[in-house]
Amino acid sequence: WDKLPVFRGHVLTTEDLIIRKHILNLMCQFKTSWDDTEGYFNEIPEIVYRLKEMENDGLLITTKNSIEVTENGKPYVRNICMAFDLRLKRKAPETELFSMTI
Repeated sequence: WDKLPVFRGHVLTTEDLIIRKHILNLMCQFKTSWDDTEGYFNEIPEIVYRLKEMENDGLLITTKNSIEVTENGKPYVRNICMAFDLRLKRKAPETELFSMTI
């Protein structure tokens, strides 16, 4: 018991890695895409559905296999990325978290 741990971190699932990729793409390039074999996971349709209101407000554009943040949406990219945070959604599915991004 007199030794310090030499490794610290979390084990990421395949889904976690895919979600991470999409969030990083949106934060850095303001767009992300997927197809049937790469970058797709089961919750994609639900995420696109949750983003419909933001799309209606002109903050992003969704297609069958991509999301692109518009110029007007760039200040809200963190809010857009929160739709991909499934752990956050599973923890408090009915809670609106707008204030957390301000």
